[in-house]
Amino acid sequence: MLIDGQVGGLLREPASACLGAILFLRPECPVGEPVRYLSNFYDNPAALPACQLPEAAVAVLKDRAEQDSATVQAEAGRWADDRQRTLEDLANKLCRGA
Repeated sequence: MLIDGQVGGLLREPASACLGAILFLRPECPVGEPVRYLSNFYDNPAALPACQLPEAAVAVLKDRAEQDSATVQAEAGRWADDRQRTLEDLANKLCRGA
């Protein structure tokens, strides 16, 4: 992903030594469902020791971001499958003259 490279570049800059991590939250509110928050987490291993997050926090945030990434990928796959079925249905209707 483009943002991964940009964040990685930012975290390599010396000025980012005081930055322990970056957490992006993306709120989503699908129709008829409760609000959910998807996350992307970037730990800064080059952060000054006083600025680093506790290992337990890093583990929890990384795990959550991985789960959120898997959710997004699964939903994208379902969306692609739905789109393909819709296109196939449309092609069949066009071929039958419906």
